[in-house]
Amino acid sequence: MKGRRETRMLCLLIVAAAAAAWVSASRLLDARGRAFAAAEDLRVVQSQLADLSAAGGAEPSPSSAGGAGRGGADPELNRRLRDAASFAGAGAQLASIEPSEPRPLEGSDRAELLLFLHFDRATLRSVVTFLQRLSSTAPGVRPASIELAADAGSAASPSPGESAETWLVDLTLSYEVLLPPKGTRAIPE
Repeated sequence: MKGRRETRMLCLLIVAAAAAAWVSASRLLDARGRAFAAAEDLRVVQSQLADLSAAGGAEPSPSSAGGAGRGGADPELNRRLRDAASFAGAGAQLASIEPSEPRPLEGSDRAELLLFLHFDRATLRSVVTFLQRLSSTAPGVRPASIELAADAGSAASPSPGESAETWLVDLTLSYEVLLPPKGTRAIPE
């Protein structure tokens, strides 16, 4: 009787192991299918991103390129923004540049494009210097709003020659662009 009981237990154990192996294999196949689908999605997205980049409609984001983001439809304006920030000593603090969609101005062939800039741990002096430099290098760009938030890290001891008070700065800039014919992109001035 003991031998039959052991045999039944072994058979039951083999059946349980086979069931576990079957469940594991089916889950592995499902995961493999999802991985192939994700790889295909990635290939499609990379292809579309390459098409957009070739058309000039997208630039790398800060998270993907480690840069300061995009500067709207005008690479020259993006360069001027970065140059003004570097001149002001806030090039490293310029965390992002994000453009809005152009808003048509009534009764005109122009549109207003807003650029949203974010500076991390910037001094007020560097923000003012940035705006002064930008007004001389890009006269069509004007500040629309400036929002300051206290920086929790500004209480740390500053390095020599650095102000102890730093701010988180959200700056909205405005400039006009020509409205494009239907189906094309805005042309910055």
